Amino acid sequence: MKALGTDISDIFQSLPDSLATEGCRRRILEISKGIPSAAVSRYGFEIWLGKNHGRADFLYKIGPSIEHAVFWAQNTDFGFDVNSEGKFSAPEICKAWVSDRFGWQNFINDLWLEHDVEPDRPINKIPDGTFIGLKQGIFQNEFGIVSEQILPALLGMPLPLAVRHNLEFFIQLPSQAHIFHVGTLQTRPQKFLRICITDVDFQFWIDFLPTLFPQNAQNLVEDLKLLQSLTNFLVLDLDIWESISPRFGIECYIWDRMPVHAKKWPILFQALIQMGWMAAQQKDALLQWAGMTISRSETMAYEVQQKRRLHHLKMTWDAGFQGAKIYLSVDKMTVIGSSE
Repeated sequence: MKALGTDISDIFQSLPDSLATEGCRRRILEISKGIPSAAVSRYGFEIWLGKNHGRADFLYKIGPSIEHAVFWAQNTDFGFDVNSEGKFSAPEICKAWVSDRFGWQNFINDLWLEHDVEPDRPINKIPDGTFIGLKQGIFQNEFGIVSEQILPALLGMPLPLAVRHNLEFFIQLPSQAHIFHVGTLQTRPQKFLRICITDVDFQFWIDFLPTLFPQNAQNLVEDLKLLQSLTNFLVLDLDIWESISPRFGIECYIWDRMPVHAKKWPILFQALIQMGWMAAQQKDALLQWAGMTISRSETMAYEVQQKRRLHHLKMTWDAGFQGAKIYLSVDKMTVIGSSE
């Protein structure tokens, strides 16, 4: 069975030390040895921006094809380990999704698994984070199933009453709002659910966020307007448990598949440098990231085409601006019968 690490090693030449240190790259390769390549259609790296960085966390997607999920559930060698919180939940979610015994194929698009790659931390092949991709309108329209089945499976425990009450807040969002990811970082010291929201009118964020986070109100609206002017759309990430965390994130997306929008990246990067949120050497490395990596099998029976993209930028606030990360994605496709 071919491991994902084989594909990743081919694209590491496009990931310089200013984005990911040699130590990070080595740890990612070690983790990805246990992941079957055929189960993954997209993977990527969460790059920390700013001076003295070079940390790159690792994440990958199972799906959107059910065949991806079946292959992962049957061939992943580390997902069934037990950690301090009990059995890791992603395989159980994947089994339920594949078997459709609860009808979850009507609700779930994909699963994203995330590994924190910290320099001084022992390599942990159990993912640190699990994120469920929900189809449009599922959270609001099927809240009972989400709160009573899917989220307890994600957490490995029933939802506490206070958490369920806080989740009901999101049903009141504008009708077009899409809660497209719900997840948790199960190795963090405190439990929480992360809710990712998109398709909301920008004016709603301008009116809503300062009331939810008054400690950030002074500069928040100004920062949001700047980010909105430099990108195509924004996503809000909220962490909740028995209360809504004062820490939140804004994801910034650019439709870079269209050349007119791709030109926004260098303008956005320059703005981040001027604000002190990004190191200048990272700008040049990131602008060289996008492209195609093609690897052929020894027998020339197939080739793996890997399209590298700048996916999105994430800014985090917690009683003030905390930092920025950029997500680099790799879309993977195997072409059978390829020849030179």
